[in-house]
Amino acid sequence: MLILPEGLTLQGTSAAPRGRGIVATRVFRPGERLSIALGARFGSSFSITAREGGGHKAECKVFKRVRAEGHDFLPTPVRALVQGLLRPEMIAEVQGHVGGFRRASGKLWADTELQAMAALHYLGRETNARSLAEAIEVSCKLQVNSFNRLDEDVGQTGLFMNPHLAMVNHSCIPNAFVQFISRQAVLHAYREINKDEEVEISYIAPDVENLQDYQESSLGTNESLGATVEKIFPLFSNSLVGLNESDKQKQLCQGWTACKPFLDSHTPAHAVEPLPSVLLDATVYFGEQGNFTSALSICCFLATQVDPYKAAAPFAPQRVKGLLMIAKLLSNTAPADPHPSLSSIKTLTLGKSLWGGISKVLGKMDQATVCQVLLELVVYYAPAAHSKEWALFRAAKDLLDDIEALQDREMEDALVKAFLRNPNGAEERLFFEQVVLGPIRELSAFCFDVMDNEFGSKP
Repeated sequence: MLILPEGLTLQGTSAAPRGRGIVATRVFRPGERLSIALGARFGSSFSITAREGGGHKAECKVFKRVRAEGHDFLPTPVRALVQGLLRPEMIAEVQGHVGGFRRASGKLWADTELQAMAALHYLGRETNARSLAEAIEVSCKLQVNSFNRLDEDVGQTGLFMNPHLAMVNHSCIPNAFVQFISRQAVLHAYREINKDEEVEISYIAPDVENLQDYQESSLGTNESLGATVEKIFPLFSNSLVGLNESDKQKQLCQGWTACKPFLDSHTPAHAVEPLPSVLLDATVYFGEQGNFTSALSICCFLATQVDPYKAAAPFAPQRVKGLLMIAKLLSNTAPADPHPSLSSIKTLTLGKSLWGGISKVLGKMDQATVCQVLLELVVYYAPAAHSKEWALFRAAKDLLDDIEALQDREMEDALVKAFLRNPNGAEERLFFEQVVLGPIRELSAFCFDVMDNEFGSKP
């Protein structure tokens, strides 16, 4: 029997169209934690990181056999299946929908069978019809109910399984989200959740199906946006990680060219994947080159034209990270030199005309004050997005300390503090619009020119 945290209850039956679901028994505020699931090996859940060594006694025998056969580690799905077979009580409550997997593509079912046989082999169990059926059922349960874990701080990926989190149903417009912190999975309210309202999360990243207004919008080619996404998405299956600079640029050129129809849509489609991912990859590319000015323009565009549509809550992790990134990039684009050296990377890549426009915006903005406001917002929203233990929260606090140590900023500091105390006040709002948001929007306006300059068609 599942024991849920206070404030949550399980309703429905496995026979219902949506199955069972988690319902709130009280009101949860936006950003509030609904539950924390621990990924301890001996608890009611487990967390597995790729290439991680074994720590459970029963797993030790498995890893001895793995090493004896000349392997360094088990693939994550097989290791998760081993855990599930060792602790069947942990997944007894969840459904596997084996029939659906059997009717799926041949490769999916074949992979499931292979993983089941591998797990039985390394556990030293006989592979017969009964044991294979049991292993396949556990594998299907894990595939349906586990989470792909991504730690925000260290970037480790893996698998997280917890029975009560598995009961949270999917919605394209979720009211909650799961955040991974080390071996914890924290369920946060995305917006206010009322008493007796079902708690729902999105099982997938926002995409064109979640932005229904975009699907029927026509492009310059008279092709629907949804059809364009389906056509070009296969081009974006490869990561830039591990590529040399030339190959990164080539892949970004291909991606930017493929995304051009999004810019011609009669309905703004900037938040529809894969365009945001191409822009994000471009910021990393420019950052690696030391071209912080170009990266800044793109980050400002993402923060103002993309993230608010993909993640409406201001404390959404990606939005908080975006604010910190802008603050960091601003600190690396310190008052612009009106006559930069021609040997400068950013000058050569941007070109004099484009550099001049961005330089003009940077030259007239109060970068320290903009940074201070952005960092204060990060510090305010980070606990709801993650926790005060988040490395991002600590980094923002350290940068704030540096800004507050600057001399002769008493007036600017007073304006920032006044805005934080009363962000909806008329004067305070005017300060934010003119001093902070205005320059950020001006910088964001250069985004497409920056992308065209670096990744557009070359004469």
